[in-house]
Amino acid sequence: TLLLSSDAAVSLDRGSSAIGVVIQDHTVRCVAAAYSEPLPGVSSSEVAEAMALRRAVYLARQENCMHVIIQSDCLSVVQRLHSSARDRSIVGSIIANIKTTCGALSSVTFKHVRWQCNVLARVLARSSLNSLSLCFYHSAPDCIRETLCNMFLD
Repeated sequence: TLLLSSDAAVSLDRGSSAIGVVIQDHTVRCVAAAYSEPLPGVSSSEVAEAMALRRAVYLARQENCMHVIIQSDCLSVVQRLHSSARDRSIVGSIIANIKTTCGALSSVTFKHVRWQCNVLARVLARSSLNSLSLCFYHSAPDCIRETLCNMFLD
């Protein structure tokens, strides 16, 4: 089972946001992959968080991660994913797309965590606010490497 952490950062000044997704192995010490993407024009934090979770599911499928736990610090989006009711909110179509995409995976669990437990994805998303293009890494990118090291020194 792999752990995927997703987060979004929003800049109201610029009217844009960015997302970060980090894939870690079962020890949670090794970053297997990371993804970041700026989202120009997306200023809703809930929409950005839903888009980050959707990207996490896409990455799991792309990287053939069949058993995953996907965590987010956005409680409202995680609750929407757990709900069987049809979501008619602004993020409803994203939620529906996530649920459909999960059908390609063997086991998916969505988990809400406090932002302090989601720090790698948070740092990655924030660092992407100034980026012009998406980035995919097969190891820990420089912007989260120090944070990752500090997490295990404490």
